[in-house]
Amino acid sequence: MNDFIAERDRPVLESRGLASFDELWALKLEAVDEPNVERGGWSSVYRLEMGETAYYLKRQSNHLTRSLLHPLGEPTFAREFRNIQRYQQLGIPTLQASFFGCRKVAGEQRAILLTRAL
Repeated sequence: MNDFIAERDRPVLESRGLASFDELWALKLEAVDEPNVERGGWSSVYRLEMGETAYYLKRQSNHLTRSLLHPLGEPTFAREFRNIQRYQQLGIPTLQASFFGCRKVAGEQRAILLTRAL
């Protein structure tokens, strides 16, 4: 899957050098809560403010969910991103995804989901 960047958020992400998976992954932030260390990996959430807009940056490594379609597992954020898109297509109010991407790095399955704060 290619990275997703919402067109309305692209200018602000690009202006701050945060329009790529690697840039968002390397960003140093304080977690808003304790990391989730279930499912054989970890997942953490960070708050990020850019201008007048607040975002939540979610990063995970080897935090997988298994299903009939993905018996070996896929990042839980992939399912969350698909559901956000599905709800939007159905006209159901939901989070606004700003960025989504997955990578395999040194044996890890990493994922990032950036959403606008509600």
